[in-house]
Amino acid sequence: MDNYRFIAINVAQIYYVLKTEYSHLFQEEKALLTTCGAIDTIVYIQEGSFTIEGIKNAVFIASIGKCALPFAEVTHERQKDITEAGLFFGVHKVENLLLNFTLQLECLIFHYEPTVKASDDVIIRSVLAKKKEIKNTIDKTLYNAGRGVIDPNIANIVNAFLNNPEYNSLRETIGL
Repeated sequence: MDNYRFIAINVAQIYYVLKTEYSHLFQEEKALLTTCGAIDTIVYIQEGSFTIEGIKNAVFIASIGKCALPFAEVTHERQKDITEAGLFFGVHKVENLLLNFTLQLECLIFHYEPTVKASDDVIIRSVLAKKKEIKNTIDKTLYNAGRGVIDPNIANIVNAFLNNPEYNSLRETIGL
């Protein structure tokens, strides 16, 4: 399994657990996705490469159908007419926010991963080249999760993030 699919599986499983078992904590999709990203990138947050504000920004970038890094930006999804969901973000709606967020998160992970030696443009284009495969992975993972096929460690990781006092400041920054 490549890293693109590995990240997509983790994000989709974390999202599924948050959405099905902890939906009462989230007034809006933005906070749910931010929490999902924080859990998936907790190692990067702990080492200082990622911040909650950076993940919130990733949600915003995803909401406008873009992938962006400091030295490159690509629009990969045409914006739709404003809908209720789009008004939430103050922008036009995109078709698949979870997919777009996963794409943006993957770009960020590869950007900050010290073993990846590629320009921001190359990183974004390599992630977008895998967009269909990433979408299929997310769809399959969510389908399987709905049938009880999920990594048992994911629920434990989500529960620890949401309940461990060690993460209080991160949860407060998210707005939980």
